[in-house]
Amino acid sequence: MDRIDMMMTPKSEIQNPKSEIGNPAHACSFFPSVFIRVHPCCLFLLFVLSASLLPGCKSAQVAEPLVKVHGENTEASAMDFWHELTTRPVTSNDDAFHGLLLFMDGQDPADSYEGRVEVLRQRDMLPGGFDEPANLAVKRGTMAVALVKYLGIKGGLTMRLIPGADHSPRYTLRELVDKNLMPPSAPHQTFSGMDYVMIIARIEDYQRYRESKAAPVVAPAQVPAQAADVPAEAPPGTEPIDAPMQEPAAPTEPEVPAQPQNADEAEM
Repeated sequence: MDRIDMMMTPKSEIQNPKSEIGNPAHACSFFPSVFIRVHPCCLFLLFVLSASLLPGCKSAQVAEPLVKVHGENTEASAMDFWHELTTRPVTSNDDAFHGLLLFMDGQDPADSYEGRVEVLRQRDMLPGGFDEPANLAVKRGTMAVALVKYLGIKGGLTMRLIPGADHSPRYTLRELVDKNLMPPSAPHQTFSGMDYVMIIARIEDYQRYRESKAAPVVAPAQVPAQAADVPAEAPPGTEPIDAPMQEPAAPTEPEVPAQPQNADEAEM
């Protein structure tokens, strides 16, 4: 619409662009109104579609946990377990609980995943209502609850005031992050095998550091100043071997009585 047409067009039609919907010049003023009406539906459909297609929304699983191969309570089996776990892209619940028991007790008293879950549940080291399968990737929040319980961390004001906060993956993970025992992350994230082993090593270092600070400091024995400065007198005849030798005294001649000079002095 050129300037002359605009001058000839009634003012009501110029102010109402819907009267010329077929005109491309007014398409930009028409589509926003339609978009506003259907926008919530589009958002909902996009959300449902993305939730069903994105792989990150689905928890990872491990085809065969490593503990099924190296689960014996021998030193060689434990070494093989830790070594091969570092090559795994994901750590399963079964492997994580087996490694946790090896770290705490030096052996795994259970011979199955259900047994390991029961041992940790008896020690109050699992989140409330935990019922995840063995081959599911372990969550950082699940491990955070177990490690906070193992280390006896009481936490800050939030952990002390909120009931059940010591079994919350969110709050326990926050405590470990504050102490630099875990990297900043979300409770639903998992570990690679290398990440898991490094976390266990960091927990071990923290435990040793805490034990070294709690150990009493033994002060050296105090020596009295008099005993340190003044040597004790040795009894006669017990002088030390390295004592300086004294010059022997010069021999003295015995006194000879004077001889009388005459008979009178002798009689006297």
